[in-house]
Amino acid sequence: MTDEQKKARKLSAESGHIKWIKDTCLRTMDSGEDYVFISYKSDDYEQALDEILYRTCRKYGLKVYFDVAFDDGSDSWINQFYDNMCSPHCKAMIAFISNRYYSSYATLLEMMAHKTRDAGGDGIFGSLAFLPINLEDIKEQASSNENTGLGTIRFQDGTFNKQADKELTLFNRIFRELAYSQKELEFHYYRFEDRDLYYEATKTQLAVGKPYLNVTKCRRLMGLVCPDKNNNDGTNKAFEDAVYDKLMQEGQTGLKSVFIPDWKPLPFDPVKPEGSEESKESEESKESEESKESEESKESEESKPDKTETVLLPDFLKKYNNNTFKKETFRQVRLVGQGEYAAYSTPFFDSAYPLVWSFVMKLLEERGEDYLHFVNRKNSGNKNPPFITEAEHQKRKGEKYSVTYRNLELPGLEGWSMCRHYGQYGWMNDVLRRRILELGLPLGAFSLEYIPNSGEQGEKHETGSGGKGTEPGSGGEGTKPGSGGEGTKPGSGGEGTEPGSGGEGTKPAGGEGGTEPTGGIGGPVPLDGKTGTQKKQGPKEGGYSFTLRGERYHGLILKNMMLTVFKTTLARHPDRLDVLLERLPCLREGLGISPDAQPSTFRAGDTVNINGRSISIGTSLNRTQAQKYMEKLIELCGEPKENFVVDGDD
Repeated sequence: MTDEQKKARKLSAESGHIKWIKDTCLRTMDSGEDYVFISYKSDDYEQALDEILYRTCRKYGLKVYFDVAFDDGSDSWINQFYDNMCSPHCKAMIAFISNRYYSSYATLLEMMAHKTRDAGGDGIFGSLAFLPINLEDIKEQASSNENTGLGTIRFQDGTFNKQADKELTLFNRIFRELAYSQKELEFHYYRFEDRDLYYEATKTQLAVGKPYLNVTKCRRLMGLVCPDKNNNDGTNKAFEDAVYDKLMQEGQTGLKSVFIPDWKPLPFDPVKPEGSEESKESEESKESEESKESEESKESEESKPDKTETVLLPDFLKKYNNNTFKKETFRQVRLVGQGEYAAYSTPFFDSAYPLVWSFVMKLLEERGEDYLHFVNRKNSGNKNPPFITEAEHQKRKGEKYSVTYRNLELPGLEGWSMCRHYGQYGWMNDVLRRRILELGLPLGAFSLEYIPNSGEQGEKHETGSGGKGTEPGSGGEGTKPGSGGEGTKPGSGGEGTEPGSGGEGTKPAGGEGGTEPTGGIGGPVPLDGKTGTQKKQGPKEGGYSFTLRGERYHGLILKNMMLTVFKTTLARHPDRLDVLLERLPCLREGLGISPDAQPSTFRAGDTVNINGRSISIGTSLNRTQAQKYMEKLIELCGEPKENFVVDGDD
């Protein structure tokens, strides 16, 4: 485990999910109660303990045993795990299977131990009930001679394993028992009679002895002793439900004794560990968002969807990397809920961010203040909770808090505001997955229906409407995304717009018949005789060519194009300033432009005066980020997308 992982696990054990499990559901051989043994690789603790086991215990009251001494030098694991597995109170073993699990001698030892005659305390070989939870597909890996650490007392960095002798002794004894009836095991490990410990070479010392078990042999042994996998991978049913069903079906009468009697399901809402990433202050959150946006703007070599299809959400998340979910990846994408979850289905969108936003809005619409309070309890103790009252919102605005909020204009929630960071990241594998799981909804009940940007010409679907409190990109109350304002036609510039922007009564710029654009930037709009000459900055060789509200610009560098778009748009929509400050990270009030500015976005740019307020426009961005913010600016101001068209760059 990395130092960061160790720190996070310690926080969870002291004040988070693991602490709750320890206080409520942890049992040992001395407790006098039946329990289930939990086997997992330490690197997988977050998914295994913090998520799946925590959810199972909250929902069903499962009594469990796992090693709770997380110190590097602790000997409790090797001294206690086998005794607790061999207790008559141990009724089953749950193993969280991953590629890391397959490559560890410690988890291999636990896997072998559960098949021994002593496991479960009944003296019957292989009788302990077993349930694998498949965290990921086990893949073939290239041969690796890397030492797993079995029987290794000194490592290359000079550290020592004080339990090396105990581990090797127990490993060899259990291996001998299994190899007696499963002879092929000896082809991959034949030193089960040896006792000499291995000392790895350091910078100043030579190696002593030979390593016992490398990664390749460890994986082959695991493949021989690990029972065949089943479909417990979160696609058929939620992990916690699969665990419950399996244990209740075990044997003739089931294993009711491993559940706390008369348990009532609890919501998944304990306090986040103090000092965790989720509870850090506002500036760290903003910098994290900007860092994510920067990463997303890089050219991705990851595989992308190449055909139109509907795929179960768990399968989709396994197949595609987070960087896949960028705006240019999809022509259209929507979330589809099956059966009782159909209410959570979203319209089609051209990127992941508005899809996630739409899903959060549906949660608020359906569950109202119950969901709002649930989320706030989950984040209790945070200085900047996801939801605050309107009164608190106004107070924070007056005190110029760095974390900003937006009003919720949903029926029954008008008196609340939501943090601009909640549910806004376009990371389906993070936000969308977590929002679904924290409510106890099965991932397998949801699918993604998408049309990739592969050049294919399929049916165009209408995007989500922009009514009160709906996803970003709406032009006003009751309009469709990109509309000019209340009651205007798609693509129109609204009353009093410049010639060529599709004024009142004109056809949408998308073409004949009022077809709406499905995402991205369209082609050039008619200039209606305008020359389009840049007034303040003359044309130059190279640079960007674009049309802004019918005005033509040539040869601007990226910075000047962004300043032109922002300055002219801010001047036209001063009433939208607060919304723009909340939604656009490249706008800040009262922050100057300087070479050492933080965030780094404001190390270049300019400052403008809007209604007596000093607003900085940060332009230290790459092309993808800058264009994203310019497009978003036009949308947030209720102007049609066709008002800003980039159609040339050298």
